[in-house]
Amino acid sequence: MCEFCRGRPKALLEVIRRVVNDPDVSIEPLNASFAWRTTRPPRHALWVAIRTVGEIFPGHARGPHITSGYTENQRYRPLGIIAYGYNPYAATEEEGSTEHGNDERIRVEEVRRGPRILFDVLAAVAAGK
Repeated sequence: MCEFCRGRPKALLEVIRRVVNDPDVSIEPLNASFAWRTTRPPRHALWVAIRTVGEIFPGHARGPHITSGYTENQRYRPLGIIAYGYNPYAATEEEGSTEHGNDERIRVEEVRRGPRILFDVLAAVAAGK
């Protein structure tokens, strides 16, 4: 994403319109409340705990990513609630393709591991680590 658009949805729309550059294509937000995602600084205790609690997925970086899904975080953050979209589960390609479908599934070991990791993260924040 272009650096000057950061935090400015209308500027981003203009960049997309310039790139598409087709008078037969209309690029508009899907709803009137089009807004940039809300963010939290990565130095918050919760973020530090997420990055430091155990080596959950060896060799894989933990960091922000773009998702096609929706998160309620944009509702919590204006209330002063620190929230990150953190998912301590690993899914195979096959499992990932079942997300939100009638046959959605994940391995039992992931169902066991995920809540344990979330507990460890929250315990680290509560302990001030």
